[in-house]
Amino acid sequence: MFVHWRATATHEGKHQMTKHVRYIEPTGEEGTVSGMSLYRIEGGKFVEDWNYHDLLEFTLERGKAAASGGSS
Repeated sequence: MFVHWRATATHEGKHQMTKHVRYIEPTGEEGTVSGMSLYRIEGGKFVEDWNYHDLLEFTLERGKAAASGGSS
């Protein structure tokens, strides 16, 4: 089973999703993050899952990452 998802929430605590974004202090602002999840189901049960969260979207929204510009 493949799921593409988008979640909106208020950023109230330090982010702990990965080591790359856990140092972003809470902003109290509403934010959105999207991702994809892939599940392997066997015998009617979830037996494995793989997840991707769009961390660039999350960090750009909070001003923690700079968009890459082309060379001039």
